[in-house]
Amino acid sequence: MRYLFPLLTLWVTSCASYRSTKQYCSLHYSYYDGKQYEFCLTEELVRNTPKWDPKVMPNPPLVAAKALHAAEGFIEKLPKGEGANWQFEQLALTKVFDHHWAWKAEYYYISASIVSTGPPITMQCWILMDGTVVQPQIKKDSRF
Repeated sequence: MRYLFPLLTLWVTSCASYRSTKQYCSLHYSYYDGKQYEFCLTEELVRNTPKWDPKVMPNPPLVAAKALHAAEGFIEKLPKGEGANWQFEQLALTKVFDHHWAWKAEYYYISASIVSTGPPITMQCWILMDGTVVQPQIKKDSRF
């Protein structure tokens, strides 16, 4: 019994430390070429970017043209097959945390040599309001 209190105290302290250091993030995934692209927009990452309140400011701090240019730089670096290309589909504003927003660009993979019978292959690109492109963590696609 005399060991129960110290162990219980240690457990409660460990749980509190874990909670206080745990980072929350807005997770988004794309899958391509046997890989999973995980985009994690953490509060820490977004916190230092300009805020935007559409009720007060008519335009976001980063204009669409600059966000699209940043997304094109990201998408050009992705590998693609012979005769294949990434085709731009859309650019959208997404609220991440509080008054912090990000641009989400989406591209479709187009290949003349691949006939797809399933859903289209898409790739996201996330751009913060300071122009930073969120780099994904790339892992082996564990779905297969």
